[in-house]
Amino acid sequence: QFYVQTEAGGETLNELTPLIEAAVKAAVPVPHVVENAPVLGLFDGAYYRGRVVEVTPQGAAKVLFVDYGNTEVCTKMLNVTPELMAVRVVGINCQLEGVEWVGVEAKPAFDEHIKVDEELTLTPVSYCSEKKQFAVKVAGEGGLDINATVASSNVSDKSLVETKRHFTLNTFLPLYCSKFIS
Repeated sequence: QFYVQTEAGGETLNELTPLIEAAVKAAVPVPHVVENAPVLGLFDGAYYRGRVVEVTPQGAAKVLFVDYGNTEVCTKMLNVTPELMAVRVVGINCQLEGVEWVGVEAKPAFDEHIKVDEELTLTPVSYCSEKKQFAVKVAGEGGLDINATVASSNVSDKSLVETKRHFTLNTFLPLYCSKFIS
């Protein structure tokens, strides 16, 4: 899976900045961490909107940063204000249609990267409400079919796990997507 943002998402992120700054200034810590709770999680020195996906026995939480798609174990979390809750989530959860991934346990040793020097278009094919995820086709302006390229390169093959090789979609697909066609 991977996350993208539309061009309009950049504007929304700009709207979020003063709201996050106000919430941080108020500094209301999360009293009790529970799964699926909205939080402001600390990542790389700044707070971002997130959702708790797992609580550790030590009281920390694995937080999914909903506007970007990355996760981090956080020990410092603040309450999300109603104003922050009112702003739509920017990150769009996607998976390449027709490609099964081996998982993220085997971190990158896969050196065959697909370099894309052109604008990409994501076209939703279906939506899984359980995963809250779009299955998408990704194409370049020059006719490059990312789905077919990935599928034909056997990066989703189980043997990649056995050899500690893993294909990371983010190595070739930018998080910021200029076209998301519905």
